[in-house]
Amino acid sequence: MQSLSKKLIVLLVMLLLSGCSFIKEKEADPNEKYEDMIELINAYDTFNETSDYFEISGEKVRNADGNFSFYLTIDKPRVAMYDVEVVAIEKGVDYSKNMAANVGVFEDSTYTMIPNQTNPDKGYYAGIVISGTTLNSECELYVLVQWKSKDLLNTKREYIKINIQ
Repeated sequence: MQSLSKKLIVLLVMLLLSGCSFIKEKEADPNEKYEDMIELINAYDTFNETSDYFEISGEKVRNADGNFSFYLTIDKPRVAMYDVEVVAIEKGVDYSKNMAANVGVFEDSTYTMIPNQTNPDKGYYAGIVISGTTLNSECELYVLVQWKSKDLLNTKREYIKINIQ
């Protein structure tokens, strides 16, 4: 009888460990996450121009090669935002050949923004800046900002359209 209970315990532990590794493996592919986020942006049709959860702004500068670099700032969080991930695209651009501006998708570290708390050593930031390039003197960026709740169980998504001149 003891042998059977020991076997059951070992079996349960093995199942738990294999289940946990499957979940981590599923979450660990940043390429899939990146592609999924671009697909979510392309499929979405009602973008906000501002957010109730954070401030968002952008600026653009001309490069020596005639192209433009844009900088998108997400800061001043109004809620706790854990594991923040951001992707910004211009619609109509083929991102299978070019990398879209992003943060939090490919890095090993996580980005957290909590109102009035900053500690970069622990991954708590006052704001996040992403950058990209465009050929257009005026660009309209479609941005997906997603983050998790404090318990890391619920994901919130904000879709923002921002025009940078």
